[in-house]
Amino acid sequence: MSIFQLKRLNLLQLSTNKFNGTIKLSMIRQRLQNLATLDLSHNNLSVVDDNDIPFPKLNNFWLASCKLGTFPSFLRNQSTLLYLDLSSNQIEGTIPNWIWRFEFLAALNLSQNSLTDMEGPFQNLSSAMFLLDLHDNQLQGPAHIFTKNMVYLDYSNNRFSSIPAKIGDSIPFSIYIFLSGNNFHEKIDESICNISTLRVLDLSHNGFIGNIPECLTTRKSSSLKLLTLMSDKDDDMSRFDHLSFDIYDNNTSSVTLETITTIYSKKSKLKLAKVVSIEPLYVVDHLLSHVYGEVSSLRRYADSVTIVIKGQQMKLEKILIAFTSLDFSSNQFEGPIPEEIMSFKALHALNLSHNAFSGHIPSTLGNLRNLESLDLSMNSLRGEIPTELASLSFLAIMNLSYNHLVGGIPTGTQIQSFGANSFVGNEALCGPPLTQGCGGEEQGLLPTSSKTTNSHSSSSVNWSLLSVELGFTFGFGIFMMPLILWKKWRLWYSKKVDEALYKIVPQLDFVYERRGGKRYRSLRWKPY
Repeated sequence: MSIFQLKRLNLLQLSTNKFNGTIKLSMIRQRLQNLATLDLSHNNLSVVDDNDIPFPKLNNFWLASCKLGTFPSFLRNQSTLLYLDLSSNQIEGTIPNWIWRFEFLAALNLSQNSLTDMEGPFQNLSSAMFLLDLHDNQLQGPAHIFTKNMVYLDYSNNRFSSIPAKIGDSIPFSIYIFLSGNNFHEKIDESICNISTLRVLDLSHNGFIGNIPECLTTRKSSSLKLLTLMSDKDDDMSRFDHLSFDIYDNNTSSVTLETITTIYSKKSKLKLAKVVSIEPLYVVDHLLSHVYGEVSSLRRYADSVTIVIKGQQMKLEKILIAFTSLDFSSNQFEGPIPEEIMSFKALHALNLSHNAFSGHIPSTLGNLRNLESLDLSMNSLRGEIPTELASLSFLAIMNLSYNHLVGGIPTGTQIQSFGANSFVGNEALCGPPLTQGCGGEEQGLLPTSSKTTNSHSSSSVNWSLLSVELGFTFGFGIFMMPLILWKKWRLWYSKKVDEALYKIVPQLDFVYERRGGKRYRSLRWKPY
């Protein structure tokens, strides 16, 4: 049975499959007159808008990643649309003004196209809209803010030049605001503090000037959890004692972090004494965490995270919201490694390299059972490597080089799998995989006697080597003595060897001979 025979079909959702080919919208219009929801997103389909035949009144229309080159013409006559998603297509030019006239439109996603302009006026936009996603286009000019009910607003990676002077009064109920990657050069308006529900604010990769509004630094009841300011300059961020934010490429002095992102601030001398214990630890740079988790029809909206690790940006799609990585490398952190970090049970990667940490490596690192990568290199850590590290069964990357560690490297499956480069630069460290043995000798070489060796050293016995020699001699003797002393065993052994060779080498054959009245069998090469 064909789908098009289902005349009363109300919902057609075929997203995220491997369908390919071309679909004409006119075919759907003509045969599925009762359709209210259409979702063909994220396949390998080419959807063609071939004529202006009236379409059924739709509530939900999702054609993300369908190779559309223009806005479907029938949309201008729709009056009941709630959700419209045309993201990840090839639509160019201007966003037409008839889109703003949809009376009930709640969510509009036109991201990842080649749009350059928005046609006004905008005053007729539905007051019900709470999601507007226009990221990754080429939109320019002023960034218009639409309805006061906006919860999620993403204008990132465009060419917008300015935002409304009173942005906080324009969207007072927003939770997520992404404005990164534009051409904003004004001050951050203090009205941003009027958004009492704000949790994520991304202003990175712009040219904002001046200080962060004072209100964000003093209001203890603020719900803000992530503030991203990469490549922006702030004169003084030391006042932030209740926020979590990205301080990549900024000059900072002290922070208390809940959501921790990549830090790279060589000019500041920081301590980690105030890092609080949060479980699990969320480490992201650009957070989209189930924006519509409470709206069942929008849970399909994929999580997207852009993280920065040592200056390299990586965008991850459809990942878990608890992306557990902690990178404090290349700073001037000093003092002992905080025990609070060891309570982050979900941590997968920990990088504290290139700092001034001192003291011992905490044995409680063994509590981080999910740890896959550990880098403590280029610090001033002292003492022995805790044996608890050998119990980290998922550890695939470890670097403890260039510290002041002493003693033997713990034996264990994980520890022994790392190369010598993971331990170099610790003069008093010994044991494999290093060549320096813990007895003072080079690994793999026997200790040599000298005239200056005391009587105890010269008479010492290497029992490990002696036991191997004795074991080999004893085992070889057990096998050879019966062959030498027991004729019956010798004949039986020769017979079995001949039979084995006969089966393995096809050129051999048995030859029977008589000698002294007895019949013998011997193995010879077959004559050709």
